Amino acid sequence: MNFNVLVNHAIFNKTVIQEILPNNPKFIGVVRYPLTHFKSVMNYFQKMLIPADEVGKYSMMERIIRFADDPNYYDGYNDKMKNSPDPYFHVRSVTHNFQAADFGLGRKEMDNPEEVEEFMADLKETFPFLLVMEYMQESLLLLKRKWCWDITDILFLQKNVFKYQNKNDPIPVKTAEKLLDWMSVDLQIYKWANATLWKEISKEKGFGEELTYYKSVNSLIGSYCKADIMLFRSVEAYKNPRITIPKLEIAGSPWNAPFSIELEDCKNLMRFEMAYTRLLQINQRPDLFDDSYYFKGNDGIRKPIKPAAKSSPQKVKPNLGRSAAEARVKYASAKRFKYIPPTPAPRRNSEEE
Repeated sequence: MNFNVLVNHAIFNKTVIQEILPNNPKFIGVVRYPLTHFKSVMNYFQKMLIPADEVGKYSMMERIIRFADDPNYYDGYNDKMKNSPDPYFHVRSVTHNFQAADFGLGRKEMDNPEEVEEFMADLKETFPFLLVMEYMQESLLLLKRKWCWDITDILFLQKNVFKYQNKNDPIPVKTAEKLLDWMSVDLQIYKWANATLWKEISKEKGFGEELTYYKSVNSLIGSYCKADIMLFRSVEAYKNPRITIPKLEIAGSPWNAPFSIELEDCKNLMRFEMAYTRLLQINQRPDLFDDSYYFKGNDGIRKPIKPAAKSSPQKVKPNLGRSAAEARVKYASAKRFKYIPPTPAPRRNSEEE
């Protein structure tokens, strides 16, 4: 069996991955500014990072400030992680250079300057550049150009974007300084990745114009897919064969040939990683996995399947609802997207100046 791409959660180990993907594979990684990443970690792993006697006492920002004042205590509190059967939590901290650990830096090496220097040198040699989450579309477009991909290879819809307390509030300066010191290797990686991204972009001709085009296409497809999925859910709920969902036709541009987006593409863009993993396992190893292994309701597309009621449910006529009906009208008039190059600004005569 041959692979084209291996994409999944993993702690990076170049030697092991090269055994799985021979013939000199290329590596992609993504980084995020350490402070915003820390906020996300505090929200996601809050049950593991909050002592029992502090649960519900403090706001998110108060917890961040308290953590920065004594990171070893709160990070060392991870009894649930230490006792977890998952070895993933035994080899690293989720707050102390979490991203560096993903790239393969060991927990014991993080506080050794020589080990960190060697790690950074290996990282720069292995990854010519890293995607930067704060500039994801710029990063993907650069990746497309570097690897000779097509625009259809870098289309995406945002998922796993959570709302939580104090998410967009600035962290106090002194607290931020303490946290960045705690995550010093992550900060090194981010600074290098960000500088490298913009250095490489500066070498690309016409990058800004293509970026504007890419953002407009990706935004349109996002709106189209949300409308499609809304209709799909309504249609699938009642198996209404009379409703058809038109394709979205994208005209050619200086950077890509014409292409179209349909419901199946939207479903793939909406599917979550665990559902995708299970679907790939079914396709690749039908001898081990059958269709029942794929769970509907966790793919971001279909609503979870509810147990059948004991009494016979009353039949209800299909009702697409106002929002779905409006979506049909809105995107019926936007079924075709055509690239129109920007009009150059007229030159001013010297007399006018």
